[in-house]
Amino acid sequence: MVNKQSNAAANLGFRPGTKAHQAANLYLRPDGATDADIRKACGGLQRNLLSRIAKAGHTVKKEKVRGPTGRSITAYKIELKRAGQ
Repeated sequence: MVNKQSNAAANLGFRPGTKAHQAANLYLRPDGATDADIRKACGGLQRNLLSRIAKAGHTVKKEKVRGPTGRSITAYKIELKRAGQ
């Protein structure tokens, strides 16, 4: 799955090895990524990346999930548009 995600992130225009590419890979996971996941992997948030992806016609979903302390947190998930849409 990681290879498929990495290819998808590269196809979105993010160079492999960059923070944006890392963040896109996390957002492409089936359960998405929380702000804490992105901060841990990239050292900061990558919200502009979500806006850029949405402008390209892909879907950015927000979902409330239970965090490690039991509190509700938001996970963001990218769903790629299919070819021809």
